[in-house]
Amino acid sequence: MPTKLSRTAITMVTLIGLASLTACAVPSPDVAEQPSAEEASTSYSALTSAPPSPTSTSAKTTSSAPSETGTASLSASVSASPTATSRSTTATAGSYRLTDVASAAWGNGFNTEDGVTIQTTKFAEAIVGSYPSSSTNKMNTASWALKGLCTSLTVSVGQDASSPDVGGSTHFIVFVDGAEKAQESKGPYDQPTELTVDVTGGNRLELLDLRTQKDGHNVWGSPRIACSQNPSPKK
Repeated sequence: MPTKLSRTAITMVTLIGLASLTACAVPSPDVAEQPSAEEASTSYSALTSAPPSPTSTSAKTTSSAPSETGTASLSASVSASPTATSRSTTATAGSYRLTDVASAAWGNGFNTEDGVTIQTTKFAEAIVGSYPSSSTNKMNTASWALKGLCTSLTVSVGQDASSPDVGGSTHFIVFVDGAEKAQESKGPYDQPTELTVDVTGGNRLELLDLRTQKDGHNVWGSPRIACSQNPSPKK
């Protein structure tokens, strides 16, 4: 039979053993639980495949967008050149009324008139020769300095249907730099004839018509000159 003392000793040993087992079963709060190898691999994959943060994307987008000031400056610089080019182009191209070009010389027998008729054809503007005129007494004549800027002259010629005198044929002659380029004779009942004269590179254009006192007035209807620019604008 165990004695009372030995029972007490056995009880103490048992309690000490139970306390040791309890201490081993409870994990220490200072030691963190380590992840398994599979969990570590999954976490690494998630980190490497994660999309860039919105902050980084916004910063890149903002830095690549042009400022309003830069856009305005670029627009101003681009629009400046075409304005100058357009100005020079519109100032040079054209077909001009010969009556809008300042003449270098003008004979006493020439006048500019509006609404002149050759037979049944009416011309808004015309140069009319009304004086007796010949090759030795050039009264119905005028000349213009072309300065090499023009290429062609177009004009319709004939006798004025309202002339007080009705005689024979009259003559129309075009000169460029003193050389005869075109000639036409017209009677009082003839329809107008349109002349197209090459004046390319010419410096001086001259119109001359010949008539007697008894002939009808000579009409140069709607004379037009094609030039890179008006060689002598009227002031």
